[in-house]
Amino acid sequence: TYDGYTFKKGVKTHMDGKKALAYSRMRYDDPQNDYGRQTRQRAVLTAILGKSSSISALLNKDFIDSIANETQTDFTFGNLVDLAKNYRAASKNIEETHAQGSGQMVNGQSMEIVSHTELQRVTDFIRKGLGLKHAETGTAALSANGAANVSNSQVE
Repeated sequence: TYDGYTFKKGVKTHMDGKKALAYSRMRYDDPQNDYGRQTRQRAVLTAILGKSSSISALLNKDFIDSIANETQTDFTFGNLVDLAKNYRAASKNIEETHAQGSGQMVNGQSMEIVSHTELQRVTDFIRKGLGLKHAETGTAALSANGAANVSNSQVE
């Protein structure tokens, strides 16, 4: 139960935008915390794509206006049309993963710290899916003061 809505595990339910937003936002009451929220967000996006029977159903002005205040992107409308046209068929064959970290407090902020082994696993997953050869993952670390220190020298 979240934000006035109740969701039952294993039970399909029709959702309007407000209910889908509540479903995809909840994280603190989820046993998997933010990982559970991310899973639900992917499920909502997948369901929206599955329900759309055409590009025009997804990219009509009313739909775009309905999500405009809840999204941020640097894509142009033309980019979105191209994405929908070129990648809609790919939605039938989706493989997904996520980087699993461990929660730690860094300078008063809750952070997920991901091991190098896990970064490599995700790098391998993405590269395999794109048909790219193996490459060592780059490094991402926190400096002594907790600021992000990222080096992409080994990333193509």
